Amino acid sequence: MNITPWEVALIALVALLIFGPKKLPELARSLGESMREFRKATSEATQTVKDTASDKPGATTPSVAPPTVTPVAPPAAMPAPPPTAPPVASTVETPPPSTPSRE
Repeated sequence: MNITPWEVALIALVALLIFGPKKLPELARSLGESMREFRKATSEATQTVKDTASDKPGATTPSVAPPTVTPVAPPAAMPAPPPTAPPVASTVETPPPSTPSRE
């Protein structure tokens, strides 16, 4: 994607209208510092990866020992719940069932 000089001029004009002439140098300075820090961090990370790879030929990732697993005894059987009390008799009296009369 190529940006033409007209597009750059249009972007600069819009930025000038939005931020004003006093803020533009400050914004450009902070943008430049941010880009410089990003490039520095990127090159340091790349150099660290290259140094790590060159220290151990044939190994691209550091070797890590697998975690040790200690066996655990199975849980003890749970005791049976205590027996429940028998149901309490109801205090409400119910009438005896009626028998059909034979006539």
